[in-house]
Amino acid sequence: MPVVIMPTGGQRANVEADLASGDGRIEFNNFAALGVDVEAGSGNDQVRFINVTAYDGIDVEAGSGDDQVLLDYVDIHKGLEINTASGREAVTFGATGTGVTVFSGGVNIQGASGKNILVGRANLHADAADKVKIKKFDIV
Repeated sequence: MPVVIMPTGGQRANVEADLASGDGRIEFNNFAALGVDVEAGSGNDQVRFINVTAYDGIDVEAGSGDDQVLLDYVDIHKGLEINTASGREAVTFGATGTGVTVFSGGVNIQGASGKNILVGRANLHADAADKVKIKKFDIV
């Protein structure tokens, strides 16, 4: 069963989530936070950010397994970090065309062994193109 985090109002706090072993799913929807840190753990996991503002950045550590990370309509003020482990990993930026805006801190998308795909690269907007680092991903 997925966990959906939808706080009301303008709460701003650091959020940490650990999906541990097994197949997990977490969705941040209509959400504002200082920083968000997700540890996907082993298993086939889904991590989704929809209509999210993160003031101190987003960090996703995908564990082994076939994981999916989706970000859409997301504003990030201090960096985006996504690291994957072995498996088939998919990172998707923007299903709506609004995509993801990173205002400062840069972007680091690091793949590991396995088949990694990145979808919607054109929907990732960063403060400076030289601050976007994507390694070991096929861009489709």
